[in-house]
Amino acid sequence: INIVANNIKFLQDYFQLPFLIENPSYYSDLIEPELNEAEFINKILESSDCGLLLDVNNVYVNAVNHGYDPIQFIDSLDLERVVQVHIAGHLENYKCWINNKVLGILDTHGHPIRKEVYDLLAYVSSKTEIKAVLLERDSNFRDFEAIVEELRTIELIL
Repeated sequence: INIVANNIKFLQDYFQLPFLIENPSYYSDLIEPELNEAEFINKILESSDCGLLLDVNNVYVNAVNHGYDPIQFIDSLDLERVVQVHIAGHLENYKCWINNKVLGILDTHGHPIRKEVYDLLAYVSSKTEIKAVLLERDSNFRDFEAIVEELRTIELIL
């Protein structure tokens, strides 16, 4: 926490700009953590006095892959620090080519947004002011009208 917070403070001081950290998607638990993910994020936010870029798709991906309640996770975050929200689609039942392990969900930014992820966006917007939303789409651009529909859905939710 101290290393990350000090690096954030350095960046904020150097660039004279506010800094945001994002909750990442992750696929394995290598060690038994001393803090849960939300506690860790909150301590970094507090120690560095930075903002949160809340990725609701990552919340959903992690909740499915690691078996926790995404609403409880969101409720345990310091939502007053949310500045921006990311929303994206993902690939379900992904089979890893390295070890043949099947993941519940792989965060791809290349698939349609699921209703559950939209629901998390709506939940967050009911709990705190969202200053910006970014639709992440890194591939599969063939159906441009579907992407426009996703943007319209986001606008309706907000």
